[in-house]
Amino acid sequence: RRVDLVCLTAPTGSALIVDVNECSAPGTCTSLWPNTQGSRVQCAASATSGSQTTFEDNVLTAGNYLGMDVDQIGSTVAGSDVTVTVTCLQ
Repeated sequence: RRVDLVCLTAPTGSALIVDVNECSAPGTCTSLWPNTQGSRVQCAASATSGSQTTFEDNVLTAGNYLGMDVDQIGSTVAGSDVTVTVTCLQ
């Protein structure tokens, strides 16, 4: 349904961006946004939260797990103390 991101220290200069991946085994992870990387969840520069409700892969297979990659941290001050919350609908 949605991915929420909270940064206690806001990034500056550029956004802090997190990619959420569905994984069936280590090394087999695929982004929930494989074709539109610009849709990854982010804390915009100087912001402490962000969310995303649009996904290209919106069906998680039972038994798979989620992995997360921090793809960008900000360019002047790195965003830090990050919490990512994934809300699913059964």
